[in-house]
Amino acid sequence: MSIVNNYSTLTKIVSHISNPNIQTGTLIQEVPTDIGRSWAGYKRGGVIEGAEKLRKELMGAVVWIFGIPVFNKLGNLFCENILKIPMNIDYSNPQEGRDSIANSINYLTKGLNPDNLDVGDLKKYGTKFRKENISKEDLDALIKKTRGAKQVTSIAAIVLNCLAMGVIIPKINQTLTAKKLNETKNSDTYNNKLFISMDDYKKDTAKKDGLSFTGGLADYITYKVENSNRFRLLITDGPMEAGRVVTSRNKYEALEYLMMDLGSMYFYNFCKDNVQSFIRSKITKMPSINPKAAELLQNLKPNEIEAALNIQNPKDLVQILGKDLEGLAQNIYKEATHGKYGKINKFVKDSDLRQIDSDVLSLFRKIKEAAKDGIIDEQTIKDVIGKVNKANALALGAGLLSSIIGLAILVPKLTFAVTKKITGKDEFTGIANYDDDKKDVNKS
Repeated sequence: MSIVNNYSTLTKIVSHISNPNIQTGTLIQEVPTDIGRSWAGYKRGGVIEGAEKLRKELMGAVVWIFGIPVFNKLGNLFCENILKIPMNIDYSNPQEGRDSIANSINYLTKGLNPDNLDVGDLKKYGTKFRKENISKEDLDALIKKTRGAKQVTSIAAIVLNCLAMGVIIPKINQTLTAKKLNETKNSDTYNNKLFISMDDYKKDTAKKDGLSFTGGLADYITYKVENSNRFRLLITDGPMEAGRVVTSRNKYEALEYLMMDLGSMYFYNFCKDNVQSFIRSKITKMPSINPKAAELLQNLKPNEIEAALNIQNPKDLVQILGKDLEGLAQNIYKEATHGKYGKINKFVKDSDLRQIDSDVLSLFRKIKEAAKDGIIDEQTIKDVIGKVNKANALALGAGLLSSIIGLAILVPKLTFAVTKKITGKDEFTGIANYDDDKKDVNKS
């Protein structure tokens, strides 16, 4: 059977947005969110608050979404060009899948590739690491060195991103607002000493031992930094919120930051998936399957699907589809893992592959249910796959729309309403005069 990969436009779009390793889905949420929150600020505090909110959202979005990948990339470049460590390798857990680091180092040093994996991503290194007679001790040391370098660069990227989000951007933004207020001669209502002293904050905060990123924690963080856009966003949120609170100009602005950011965590990171899952399970009753993987299956013969459904306790996709369709199985794995499967330097969990197997079988059962009199034909296969992909695309759209409504409208409205209820004022908290409630920024 020929393998068709001329995917429909809808399938390409949905697959791209659903890729957990890239930022497209978050960007789709971010643009209307920034506009909605800036507009809400403008309606409450005029041009001054609207402009600050817009700067905050835009600058914060750039660093929040792209900061960790960029900082991590810079760390990788340093390690490759200065320390001579190969970094274009996924961090891996050998207990959960192929050990991409050990496999890649073995290939780079000794030319070994027993599983005949794709080595194209390592071609840029040429033969500079090639040492056919390298000792086991030296090989283990290089593997350990690579793992350590990836841990350090990932954790450093998180720290730098949190510093930028929680301290640097708020201070820049507040300084610009103070400058604007001075220009418009409204600075008499506003204390130009914007920031609580970090020394004061440290005095008021109980000292805690620092975290030691070693062992399992370092493994977990490094793997997630490289493989999960959601983790990259979430890991920044806590320190970012702490920094924004510390640099707030009064306690009500600090409260607004907390409410806005904590409320946003759900809508940015979980709302879309929760809505999609609800629609699939309660409304459309459609299986969750990568749309490209689904389209690859549309040219299967009815007897091939019937045979797959009759397999007891299938262990992998090759067994489900049959040895004759091994090439199709490999392509499905590749598409469903967004190009990672089969590459020597990429890591894919075995559990993720088993989930793909399960998704394929769920699709086959859906086809069987839709077959007239239980007899599968080729048209039914194409019709069901088309309906599944369209339904899942609509679920994705509904999830994105729900998250945008929450981020751009609900969260700012609720936050501003709470501030108004507490203070009795409907003003920009950053420059409002709360008399004795205001932080004493001159305290030493």
